[in-house]
Formats: sequence, C-alpha cells, structure tokens
Amino acid sequence: MNTILEEINRALDFGLFYLAIVSALTVPDICAALESEKGKATERGYREWCKRWFLDSSYRRHLTDLDLWRLRSGIIHQGRMGHPGMEFARVIFSLPTGFIVDLNWLKDPQYPNDPKKRCLNLDTRRFVRTMIKAAINWSTANQNNALVQEHLKNLVQYRAYGLLPWLDQKIPVVS
Repeated sequence: MNTILEEINRALDFGLFYLAIVSALTVPDICAALESEKGKATERGYREWCKRWFLDSSYRRHLTDLDLWRLRSGIIHQGRMGHPGMEFARVIFSLPTGFIVDLNWLKDPQYPNDPKKRCLNLDTRRFVRTMIKAAINWSTANQNNALVQEHLKNLVQYRAYGLLPWLDQKIPVVS
C-alpha cells in the first residue's frame, strides 16, 4: 500500500495534479477491497470506507460518502469533475499558488440561489494528502487483520527482480 501512496504523493510533488486526484479517489476502493471477504471493490465498501476514514475530517461538512463515490465515478469513468447525481454541479480543485483556496461553495452568478448550480472548491494538495493520511491510518489499524494481510499479497507492487515463473529475475516489473 505504501508504494501506491508514495506514488500519489510524488504525483503531487511533480505537479501531476489530475493524476494525483484520480489516484487519491481510487484509494477507498483499494482499501475497501483489501478488507472485503472476496477482495473486491464495491460501491458500498467505498462509501463505508469514506465515512469511517476520510469523512471524519473537515470534509464532512461539504461532502458525503455518496458525493465522493459519484465524484470518483465521474472522474475515473467520464473524465468529469462531477456526476449528474451530485448535490452540486461540479468540483473545482484549486492548484498551488502560494495560498490555499479550499472548502468554498462557488455560486453560478446566473443562478445564485440554485444549489445544483454551485461548485465545491477543494484544494488539490490538501484533499489528496488527507486521503493519503486516511489510508495510512487505515493501514495501521489493519496491520494485524489476517484478511487484509492475505489480500495485500496480490496488491500492485514493484518487483525489482522480476516475477517468476513469468519473467526473468533481472527485469524489474510492476505487477
């Protein structure tokens, strides 16, 4: 799990913000799958994980587990910063500029009283790092969970010396 989280953090450091956001939104899927009996991601697992590990932060006042699920679905499957079922039009992730612009509701000037026309502004770095922190907390809490430990064996990882019997030990792979 650490490799995935480190890469998400590196994406932030290198200014690959879309990649960092998309990857951060997959973290609840990965964690929920690791603790599920069948090792598979589900909407329910994603939402429950978000409620327990992510939404205990200041985001709880602005986002629900369903909003996060729909944001994840919109970004990952349609490349959109929103989803038709969300309570707002879209999410706008602000990029680093020297000051933080975060957790703001932005109104559409043409429809100032319509909540479905407003946008939620989130700071990219803060959002992604909060998700990483939630995953680290989850990982720590599950270090003795036999089911999680069993599923971790199949988690994507770097293998510096290949993966036998399929690939020679001299060829590094991600598998």
